[in-house]
Parts: sequence; structure tokens; C-alpha cells
Amino acid sequence: MAPWALTHVTPHQEERRPMVMVVIHNNTRRRSAGMATDKQEMIALEVNGVHHGTFHNGHDTTMAFNGYLPFDVTGLQFTDLFDLAEIQELQDAFARATGVASVITDTQGKPITAPSGFCDLCQLIRGTHIGLRNCMHSDAALGKVNPDGPVVQPCLSGGLLDGGTSILVGHHHIANWLIGQVLDDTIDAEKMMAYAHEIGADEDHFREALGSVRRMSRQQFEDVCSALFLMARQLSRMALQNAQRAYDIEQQKQQQADMAAMQEQIIAAQQHAIRELSTPMLPLADGVVALPLVGAIDSMRAQQVMETLLEGVAQHRARVAIVDITGVQVVDTQVAQSLLFAAQGVRLLGAEVVLTGIRPEIAQTLVHLGAKFEVLVTRSTLQAGIAYALGR
Repeated sequence: MAPWALTHVTPHQEERRPMVMVVIHNNTRRRSAGMATDKQEMIALEVNGVHHGTFHNGHDTTMAFNGYLPFDVTGLQFTDLFDLAEIQELQDAFARATGVASVITDTQGKPITAPSGFCDLCQLIRGTHIGLRNCMHSDAALGKVNPDGPVVQPCLSGGLLDGGTSILVGHHHIANWLIGQVLDDTIDAEKMMAYAHEIGADEDHFREALGSVRRMSRQQFEDVCSALFLMARQLSRMALQNAQRAYDIEQQKQQQADMAAMQEQIIAAQQHAIRELSTPMLPLADGVVALPLVGAIDSMRAQQVMETLLEGVAQHRARVAIVDITGVQVVDTQVAQSLLFAAQGVRLLGAEVVLTGIRPEIAQTLVHLGAKFEVLVTRSTLQAGIAYALGR
């Protein structure tokens, strides 16, 4: 049996683009230690031979081609998915190898990376308020989403030949990779000098900078832009893989947190059950209950003893509550005080406490501690305490 089976396909459109929503079922299951688990598999999504990403998922899942993902990417930014230092190194190398200026911006044209190979003319234009505004507008236009190839056009600010392509994570546009700042044979020098006057740039410096701009045929520049498009598409795939990896890590952390919370609940329930078993309230007769204590008594258990004793007296409408400490090996000030507090609480409910199981060494300890037991009756054995209670 194939590990993945296509179970449902729904064609539809998003912003006039044809989409295909695909539901994929995982057939690979195994039994381990009596529990069903899903084998993690990798699947590649392709439409018409075009790769749209690789995903892995351990459960039945709904995925989609052309940018529809099983997780939300709308809040992601370019810097969330890439090491900016590595991207800067790649951009610088591309600019040196091709002889074009290069920069990566956000979707509004604001630079993310430091510019690579910017010519003096563009530096001069961007040094003016109007020129910088026009450059950012042009950068945003160059990076518009175009799945068929790069955008090549004259700069909307200085008029130099520019190109650009978008970087996506799924269907979410996160950045533009822009190149250019070259002149071809169609340049109108007089028009560019008029633009220098319009933006308030120094015209002598502008003319000098214009003369140093790199010349390149349009065909050669378009070839460079085509290479850029392939690199940007690869970055888009990497962005998708990085987003998927981050999503998987977050899901794993959430599962671990859920498991830890469940484990804490189980431990708390076990501790509660143990406390109840270690502090049982036993009805002996009409109006008589007994609370045999065994083991050590710390502050938490002392509180449990008081709660159990008061609740038991109220529930059984007891007149006498026998507290037997035969099984308590150590009786110190803390234990003595907790017994006194419990006895005082029982008296407020209209009942009395009979303390039994006081061995000679415990009696001696209580005397040395100066404990006062006027609020309760004491008997040496549980049998003597029961006889006293039944005789009331």
C-alpha cells in the first residue's frame, strides 16, 4: 500500500489564479507498545511539473498547491526565516559577479539588506527627499508578485534600467530582490538632467555620476534578471521549508507542554489519592468516627488531617471523633500543634476529640514539649478510646 493516498481534490480560484486544494491521507501506520502511531513521511507537492514545496506530517492532513498551507504564514517576515548575514553575503557575491547593483527590500520598498554595488548616481538621487521617496515607490513596484518571471523596467525615479522579483513563503509576499542601476542604448540624458533639477540634486555632480554608470545591453540585463528570478524562487522554497520547520518545532513544543501539564495533573491526582488513603475517616457507630494516622506528618499532611477530621465530623454528624496515633513514629511540636488545632475545630462543630495510641515515650515527649491537651480526651489504646466513645 502506498504511504500517501489522494482522497479529495477541489479546484477553485484565488484572486483570479487557479488553485487546487488537495486532501492527502496517510496510509502508513504501525502499532508500538499497544498504541497507534503515524510514520512521518516526506511528500513533495508539484503541479504541472513545478515544485511547490516539501512537507512532512504524521497525520491525515489537508494541504494545497500554489501557496495554501496547513499553517498561518501571514505574520512572518523575511528576517524570521533567514540569517541576514548569510543573505547579505549572497547578495554581495551576486552583485560582484554580474556587475549590477543589488538590494533586498520589504514589500513596501524599505531596504532589508545593505545595498551592494550601488552607483554614485543612485546614491545622489537617494540623498534627496523627493528622490528617495520615488526610489522606494519604484522598488515596491519592481517587487510585485509575478510567477512568470522577473519584472524589468526603467527606474521610476532616476530612469536607469532595473529588475526585480518577489520572495514568497507560500502565498505570502515577504520581500523583493531588486537589481539594476545600468544604462542601455535607450537612455535620454537630457531627461535625466531635468530630473536632477526636479528633485533638487546638484546638477554638476549628477552629470558626473551619470557618466560613470555601468552600460549593459538590455538582453544581457534580462539574462541577469532571469538568473535572479531562479535564485529568488529557490529562496521562496527555502522560506517555506524554514516556516514548516519552525511550525513543526512549535507544534512539538506545544505537545511537550501538553504532556507535561497532563503528567502534572496525573501526579497531583495520585498525590491526592495517596493522601486520602493515608488519612481515612472510618465511621464506627452512630455518632462515632475514627481517624487512624500512620507514618510521618508534615505540614501538608497536617492540613489534610484537619480537613478530613472536620469534614468527617460534619458529614457523619459525629459526637466523638477518635484520632489514633499508634502508627505515628515521631510526635514533635508540629504534630502536637496540628492535633490541638484539629481538636479546637471539632469542638466548634459541637463534638469532642479522643486521642488514642499515646505510647509512654510519646507521652514523655509531649510533656517535655509543654503541650497542653485540655481540649481533648486521651486514652492509651484505640480500644480504650472506642469504649469511651460508645459509653458517651
